Amino acid sequence: MAIFTYQTVAAMQQPPVGALPSPGDVAIVAGYHIYDDDGGGTFRLEVPTGPYADRIDEGMVFDCVNSNTDTRIGVWRRIDQGPVRTAWYGIGNVRANGATTVTVSQTAAQIERAINAAGFGGVVVFSGTITLDRTVHIPTTTQLKGEGEGWDRPVIKAGENLKVMFTRASSTRIWVTGISFEGWIDGSAPLPDGISTSVNGYGARTIGFVLCNTTGRADLDSEFAFCRFYNMRMGIVGFGRNFLVTRTHFSSCRYGIVIHPAAKSTTNDVTIRGFNFIANRFHGCGGPRQQVDVVLTSSVTTQTTGLDAFEVGDIVVYRAGTAPTGLEDNMLYVVGADGVLYDRAAPNMYIIQDASEEESETDETPPPIDPQVITPKPGAPPL
Repeated sequence: MAIFTYQTVAAMQQPPVGALPSPGDVAIVAGYHIYDDDGGGTFRLEVPTGPYADRIDEGMVFDCVNSNTDTRIGVWRRIDQGPVRTAWYGIGNVRANGATTVTVSQTAAQIERAINAAGFGGVVVFSGTITLDRTVHIPTTTQLKGEGEGWDRPVIKAGENLKVMFTRASSTRIWVTGISFEGWIDGSAPLPDGISTSVNGYGARTIGFVLCNTTGRADLDSEFAFCRFYNMRMGIVGFGRNFLVTRTHFSSCRYGIVIHPAAKSTTNDVTIRGFNFIANRFHGCGGPRQQVDVVLTSSVTTQTTGLDAFEVGDIVVYRAGTAPTGLEDNMLYVVGADGVLYDRAAPNMYIIQDASEEESETDETPPPIDPQVITPKPGAPPL
């Protein structure tokens, strides 16, 4: 067994022709993009059976190619111990040499790969600053943990025009601790009474987390602790029951927490159970339109008789006096294509990908309550 050393992951993937590794050899890598950026580690070269592409995830497993002949030698498999780290996937700030955030175009995809690598119930540790290029779909029960405390918490920012930062697969559980989430501000958004875009969440476009089940199951069974939500249209939206938010700071959010109770078997009846919001702080949230920090959707009075002011994926509370067939007053709905309202959020409704991407969501959008399209009326206010 030989031991090789490389400065970066890229150098490990294409070793020099005069020093090619063999299966069983070990590589010690100083950093992912640059020296000591926390993304390096120790790797072993393997020759797996079956397609290489099924194993390479650019975090735990990397390709190894002969730079002279362009033929594969094998795959480098990470042998570091402990929780999976986002730095292993090349995203987030580096801590050494005063380096700044490394720009990575596929941050959401890398986070999803890290979650898959951690496995069911596993831990993914975030560090530094990450900007999302699209919605992250959490595919399995997982723990997202920030490295650091207080103002040293890692920061996840919404990219331009990003509507929802995180959704989860139906019936999975998530635990989120010690991470700061920052929404995207639309500087051209109309503001009431000259209110600043940085106060009360006006101009904020982003929703932090949408928790839902596409199967009709009510329990969310998810927890947030020691987090921070800043400049959000909505911090956390829960379609269901049984979730906990504790010691979390909501700042400049139009709505901190939005709850849609789980439907019971009888019509127009809901159950409120297992909502635990303990020792949270709400600063600069709400505003002159009487928004409150924690919103139970049955108490929201926004009129949404027209949908022309909304986009696909917007969350609205339907209030129309006499509701059309299949739509109920005070119920929370999601705007779908052509103005059709859906009774629950579907994770893939928030995933907007470039046409060139090959990735696709496996969850199917649930059928609408009623195929009827609400006739748009001008001037419908957003929630």
